[in-house]
Amino acid sequence: MLGVLLYVGIVITYILRMALNVAVIPVGDALKWDDTARGVMLSSFYWGYIVTQVPGGWMAKKYGPKILFGWGVGWASFLTILWPFTRSSFGISLFLRILTGLGEGVTFPAVYHLISQWYPKMEKSTITSVISIAPTLGIVIANGLSPAIINNLRWESIFFLYGGVGIVWSVFWLLLAIDYPSDNSSISLMRPSTEEIQFILDNQEIEEDHSSNISIYKILTTPAYLAIIFNHFSYNWAYYIFASWLPTYLKKQLQFDLDSAGAISMLPYLLMTVVGISSGYFADKLITRNIFSVQVVRKIFQLLGTLLPSMFLVLLSTLPNLSVTTTVAIMFSALATAPFTMAGHSSNFLDITNKYCGLLYSISNAVATIPGIVGVYLTGYILNVSNNNWNIVFLLAASLSFLAAIIFTIFAKGELLDFDDDEKIIKPTN
Repeated sequence: MLGVLLYVGIVITYILRMALNVAVIPVGDALKWDDTARGVMLSSFYWGYIVTQVPGGWMAKKYGPKILFGWGVGWASFLTILWPFTRSSFGISLFLRILTGLGEGVTFPAVYHLISQWYPKMEKSTITSVISIAPTLGIVIANGLSPAIINNLRWESIFFLYGGVGIVWSVFWLLLAIDYPSDNSSISLMRPSTEEIQFILDNQEIEEDHSSNISIYKILTTPAYLAIIFNHFSYNWAYYIFASWLPTYLKKQLQFDLDSAGAISMLPYLLMTVVGISSGYFADKLITRNIFSVQVVRKIFQLLGTLLPSMFLVLLSTLPNLSVTTTVAIMFSALATAPFTMAGHSSNFLDITNKYCGLLYSISNAVATIPGIVGVYLTGYILNVSNNNWNIVFLLAASLSFLAAIIFTIFAKGELLDFDDDEKIIKPTN
């Protein structure tokens, strides 16, 4: 039940985030926004999102992930409902999107802290892949439903609907969720059995510890962790650009209408969901059956999720006279193969630390939010000054992905690392 609620909550966070990405087409047309202005508005969410990443990791450890995640989603939902009322003022609309990002910024650090405590080591890849790919389902729902709602009602309706769903979910989460398996102090309507709690605790790599003695020096000088951060950054560069600009690309560059653009843009994310979850499942099988070590498995899946998208993006940028069908097929292949990294760098957080997973994820996600600010805005700027030359956008994403593959292959590790003076290092058995 906890896993289902958690998954639905993550899906909702991305539905809230993506609502504007489809609405920006009719809103931008009505208000005469150029691509640069649209890029500023689309990226503004991440201006707030980056600010609360590291504080979110710290707060998840200090106050518990239940309250943090619930209130983060609730706050973002409430502001999403308010956004249509500010459309007459670009500045106020921008500010509200920044505040929405502030609320959502604490959610993923809370999620990673939660799963580091609730799931045994033999399920790490699977649960991380399922959780990490949940945003993709949010994009599918937002891109699929939003055009139909806009065309049949009004564009404001998507903000009211998505925000209302988020508030209802927040109430259920705060009533049902619990912070830690052995925590008897939280008020909750749902609690696992004694046997379930014992199984979880018996299969954690380190004992539960709520102290906070992490060394910033070790964080900044651990190559394996820095490799995760760069790969996280690279993945998000392409992910945020496509999530923000794909509907616009399909409508304006490939001449699809709004309904078709929304429906077609769902397809790669459905494929991403399948690839991401399957990757985690097969990675866990390879590890638990001692076919490969954790480190080797992480590198295999990371290489698949970085080199294949790079190849497809280069093809998309360099092959001449591509038909619309071929263009869509190559682009969707690039997107669909990227989630192999869910069993790579995304799962690697849980390999190198348990006690500080939420905090280390929050630091990485703060860096990986920069593409949401810079990349989304830069895409709009490039399109404006280059007469809509998407090849520059694609080649830049391909280059970052290729470099990420090299860095991860050289530096990634698969065992617990020492990030403070007290944490006991337990070597993996495989």
